[in-house]
Order: sequence, then C-alpha cells, then structure tokens
Amino acid sequence: MQNTVTRFRMSAKNSNNVDVSDLEKLSRLINIDLITLSPDYDWDTDDDAQVKFLQAIFQNRFESKEFNPYVEVTDNMVNEIYDIKTKEDEYRHELELERDEGLRAGREEGALLQLISMVLKQQERGRNISEIADRLDVEFGIVDKIVKISRTLNTQDPEQVLVVYMQEE
Repeated sequence: MQNTVTRFRMSAKNSNNVDVSDLEKLSRLINIDLITLSPDYDWDTDDDAQVKFLQAIFQNRFESKEFNPYVEVTDNMVNEIYDIKTKEDEYRHELELERDEGLRAGREEGALLQLISMVLKQQERGRNISEIADRLDVEFGIVDKIVKISRTLNTQDPEQVLVVYMQEE
C-alpha cells in the first residue's frame, strides 16, 4: 500500500426502489483519496504524480525541478508548505509530550497500585498503620489513607482502592 493513491467513491441506492438520483448526484461530491506515502521513497518509481509531489514536499525537495516537475513553486506556496510542516512538527511534538506524560502517569499509577497491594497485604497480616509504614518505608499519612479507603469500601481489592485514592488526590 505504500506510495499509492486509493480512491473511495460513494453511490446512493434505496432499498425501497425510491428514486435517489438527486442523492446520487450529491453523493458524487463526496470523494476520499487515501494517499499512502513511504518514509524510504524511491524517486525512480512510476508512482502517481500526487504521490511524487507529496513526497517532494515531505522530503523537502519540492523546489527542485528534478523532484517536482509538476507544480511551479511560488513564494506563497513555500510559505504555506513551511506553515503546514511547522504545524505538523508542533503536532508531533505535542503527541510525543502527551505520550511521555501518559507513560509517566502509567508508571506512577502502577507503582501506586503496587504500594496499595503491599499495604493491604500487610494489613491482612494484622499489622497496624505504623508498622506498615515502617516496614514499607512509606509516609504514615499515605498508609493511613489507603487503609481508611479499604475499610470504607470494605474491600481488599487494590484496584478499587486505587480508583478512590486517585479521585481524592
């Protein structure tokens, strides 16, 4: 599918044999062209002109006649392409930051879930809050909060305790 153009077209049909010719005309206005590019593009291929032109843009070769014999490049076009690529770079950067934040939050949540599990196991063994805090080297207030949530919910399920703990944070 790399370096191809796949065209999707709509048509209108009615199950009750009602005339849909007007809808058929409107449906022809809805077209989707899926252009699939490749990061390692071979410039010698016989690909569609759209693919070549877009690859020239994304490979920063659109101003070269060798790679872009299709469209005369104007200053306005260069500015628009620059703006689009800048927005794309910003979008990718934001996605990367969000992914990193999600990974960090996931690690923190996983560590908290593990801590809750250990606190609940120590509680089941009959240890009091001070003993648990000392054994696990965790602040008394955190252990106290976990134990109170567990008792309030009447559960030893770490995931249920985690949900309430996270809501209260």
